[in-house]
Amino acid sequence: YAAAIERNPEDYDALYNWALVLQESADNVSPDSTSPSKDALLEEACKKYDEATRLCPTLHDAYYNWAIAISDRAKMRGRTKEAEELWKQMMLVSYRTEFILNLN
Repeated sequence: YAAAIERNPEDYDALYNWALVLQESADNVSPDSTSPSKDALLEEACKKYDEATRLCPTLHDAYYNWAIAISDRAKMRGRTKEAEELWKQMMLVSYRTEFILNLN
């Protein structure tokens, strides 16, 4: 996906698919693994979803999966201030999705 983005930085499909792979990889990380942490993978997926939706605001599946990734990051933190901030971020993504859907 990096090569596709390098060739065409506005390829929102490549960004979206890259985010999906990162999110799925996070789901497969075992807690005792030496590979990148689940949180790091989810954080990177969120960045890709953000980029993809900026390029294509009607990419509804990206908003949905982005909210799930944020939710997963918040759940990993329990009841902390950081988790609260992530929940707020998820609500903003959900609001953006609802707004876009109502425009169409």
